[in-house]
Amino acid sequence: MGTGQAGQQRYLVQSVARAIELLKAFTQEEPELGLADIARITGLSKPTAFRLLATLQAGGLVSQSARTGSYSLGSEIAVLAAVRARQSDLLDRALPVMRLIRDDLDETTSLAIRVGDHRVHLYQLESLQTVRRTTEIGDRAPLYAGAANRVLLAAMDDGEIAAYLQRTPLVAFTPRTTTDPDKLRAKIRRIRRDGYAESRGERDPAGAAVAAPIRDAAGDVVAVIYVNVPAERYTPRLRSRCVGAVVDGADALSRELGFRPRTTTIGRAKPRGRTT
Repeated sequence: MGTGQAGQQRYLVQSVARAIELLKAFTQEEPELGLADIARITGLSKPTAFRLLATLQAGGLVSQSARTGSYSLGSEIAVLAAVRARQSDLLDRALPVMRLIRDDLDETTSLAIRVGDHRVHLYQLESLQTVRRTTEIGDRAPLYAGAANRVLLAAMDDGEIAAYLQRTPLVAFTPRTTTDPDKLRAKIRRIRRDGYAESRGERDPAGAAVAAPIRDAAGDVVAVIYVNVPAERYTPRLRSRCVGAVVDGADALSRELGFRPRTTTIGRAKPRGRTT
């Protein structure tokens, strides 16, 4: 049996190898690509790229926009990303912090990452209360609506956000969903200033959430930690406790990952009197 790279090459299936290269064409900077772009990046002919895309689309690994015809990673990629993340060091480090938050608040505490233009739910520790909020592992949601999702959007640079808004219709899930780009940018500035986000009834009228970013040693946002609360329980007192617990937990986990702020901030912004 062959060993090393030469030995491995003997067992490669060309069509699978091409499909892998096609999937790798999608990046954080270019999460949506047209057929011509994919053919150019991968070096595949358009007919070959099209057949591979059709196969990947049938398996849920690629999706196609009905509006633009462009392609992006599909929902099954989000599920695979969630499975991989559960095996990673990030989740191992996050679980003790998540458990502290959940036990302190007795509200469902979750971890998520960004995959392309979506928030992908990785893991949760559920509240022990009868009425509680839960999310399926691998669930995808757009970045513009909801506290955790907007934290991940705010972590993108301004150019990336502008490109995201160009390609993403801001569809209302509820009357409280922010669909005005200028108002969304204002919320992004607030997240960057305060270090956390909150929402109430933006994707589901019955839910509220508080979220904060987790940073690695380089200062990049690698995940978001958040609590998901039934709106009926989201009183000003609980809101204040959620903000404190989530921000402190995110800070602790960021330090665990090696993040050290370059400047020291005296105090922390007080929770505002209204939700967004």
